[in-house]
Amino acid sequence: MQQATLTATVDGAPWKADFGLAVTTPIAGKPVLTISGTSNAGGATSTFIASFPVPASGSLIGTFPIHRGIMGKVPTASFNMPQRSTDILEQGFTMAEGAIVVESFDPDKKTISGHFSAKGQTRAKTASIVITDGAFANVPVNPDPAAQ
Repeated sequence: MQQATLTATVDGAPWKADFGLAVTTPIAGKPVLTISGTSNAGGATSTFIASFPVPASGSLIGTFPIHRGIMGKVPTASFNMPQRSTDILEQGFTMAEGAIVVESFDPDKKTISGHFSAKGQTRAKTASIVITDGAFANVPVNPDPAAQ
């Protein structure tokens, strides 16, 4: 199996997750796919998380525009950096725009690949962030969304 990758450019700097994972969980009786990756580069932890409701067709392939909203109802994303501040409102960025694009889902290997971009701000709305050139490849999906 090929290694999973999740990378992006965050405010102009390269970012690479140490691992990537996609999990399908039911929220309000409907399957929601969450793709996440965490980096511990230089001892500083940062995490990208993106979630979107699985379409009624069951197909994961498509473009999912990111909105600020309730996870499970609309596609959402966040980028968290706990070391950034002791104030919890300053540690994470909630994305208000962008998109998650799923280019492929391999049902045999149960992996997902695609790309993403996003813009957001801290929960206190005192700082902003721009994520470009985001990509995920061969990220394992557990459990299989088709089984939901």
